[in-house]
Amino acid sequence: MNYDTIPFHEILFQLGITGWTLKKLPNNEEEFLAYFEIAIPHSDGVGIQYSNDSSKFGVTWDQIVAKKEELETAYTNNKYQRDRLKVYPPIGDQLDMQYWDKINATSIWSDLITKIKSDNPKE
Repeated sequence: MNYDTIPFHEILFQLGITGWTLKKLPNNEEEFLAYFEIAIPHSDGVGIQYSNDSSKFGVTWDQIVAKKEELETAYTNNKYQRDRLKVYPPIGDQLDMQYWDKINATSIWSDLITKIKSDNPKE
């Protein structure tokens, strides 16, 4: 499984899973069960210990795969946002443009933003 677009830790974060450790990135359910451990209270009530008991994980491999697919779809669908961010001027420059547009009765800022949005449409 490729984690270049959506890192494994982000998938677990989005699923609300915390306090975990991983020996190696898993590519399938068998590896997930072998490499994943979750923090649980220590039996003496002081501190934590890590458990590889999958019944304590709070998440299944199928849930991880489904969340990864959901996050990848959202990432793909929001490409236009990433593309726009690359070409938007810094916010300070935009505020300066807006100020001078108001002073000079021009539309430099709105023309620029309109062009960026038209060059990078949502669909």
